[in-house]
Amino acid sequence: MFFPPQLWCTHHEPHRVEEALRATLRKLGLDYLDLYYIHWPAAFEHGDGDLPKNADGRIRHINIDYVDTWRAMEGLVEKGQYTFFTYYEHRMFQKIDTQ
Repeated sequence: MFFPPQLWCTHHEPHRVEEALRATLRKLGLDYLDLYYIHWPAAFEHGDGDLPKNADGRIRHINIDYVDTWRAMEGLVEKGQYTFFTYYEHRMFQKIDTQ
């Protein structure tokens, strides 16, 4: 079987990436993934479930650059926890390559 799990938007802060990957591995009963990708390049505030909302019902976003999230994920590849990650548009890869 092939499992393509995703890093959810509430875990985009670089210090939360490994924690999220470990939780995913634990839930799936695995010790390694071939693919792990960023679900969406918009970061949400951590806590209050998967869709933290303001009183007016809008999702609480935080200012985390997806490049920082990407770099944290690259560190996990280097540790051998998974081999490949994400699909992004060409313009997004250009930003990653230049930083």
